[in-house]
Amino acid sequence: MNNMSLSKRVAIYVLLAVLVCVVSVSAFAYAMQRGEIIKESANRALAIARTVGAALDPEQYAAIMASGETSEYYDDYKAFIGDALVKNEAIYLYVLDAEYGAEVTYFAEGYSREVSPDETEYRYSSASPPKGLPKNASPTRTE
Repeated sequence: MNNMSLSKRVAIYVLLAVLVCVVSVSAFAYAMQRGEIIKESANRALAIARTVGAALDPEQYAAIMASGETSEYYDDYKAFIGDALVKNEAIYLYVLDAEYGAEVTYFAEGYSREVSPDETEYRYSSASPPKGLPKNASPTRTE
């Protein structure tokens, strides 16, 4: 580097300084943008959950959870959840029993006929959890 002219050395140092600045600004912008995207996704998920929860009739829900028997209301509610899943382009959308401990009882979940045309694997009374449900979740009531 002793053989380089002063102008070449200055140009190299300026280029290195610019590169460091660009990398620093890019990393900072990425971190801020990532945080905003995560925050917006959380708000969207909460809005979807509130909408699905507001549509649930507490008396019907309690009756179905107590008896383990599905009804026409249950089928209508499942159709609503499925519609919400598709329209919101969600990956998973399901309703769990509010009281859970070691086991989780799921009530209903949305499904897309495009993903799985066989709705029977998404029924409340199925013997195993539907595809996509967390591994620790399992229905406590079976046929």
